Amino acid sequence: MEQNEFEHYVRLIVSQPLDSAIARRFLLTCVASLDPDNGIDVQDSDVVMVYHVAGHNHCYDIPLQRHITELEGDRLSRALEAELDTDWDLESTMNIPENL
Repeated sequence: MEQNEFEHYVRLIVSQPLDSAIARRFLLTCVASLDPDNGIDVQDSDVVMVYHVAGHNHCYDIPLQRHITELEGDRLSRALEAELDTDWDLESTMNIPENL
C-alpha cells in the first residue's frame, strides 16, 4: 500500500526516521486519540501504517475511513506533544467549512 492509495489519512512528518518503538507509539496514540468509531482503516484485522520519504522528510501515514474532526486533531496533537520528544509536524485530511 502506498500513501496515494488512500483518500483519508493522518500523517506524522519528521526530519529523521523514527525507531520502531517511537513509530509504534505514534500508531497507538492515533488509535487512542480518535473517537471510538475512529475510522482507522483496518486491513485484515490489522492497522496499517505506511512509511515513505517526501523530499527530506520521513512520513508515517495511517489510512482512515473518513476525515478526522477538528476535536480529534486537537486531541491527537496534544497527545503527540506528550508522547514524542522529537520535532514533528502532523498532517491529515479534514473537512474545511466553505464559509471560512
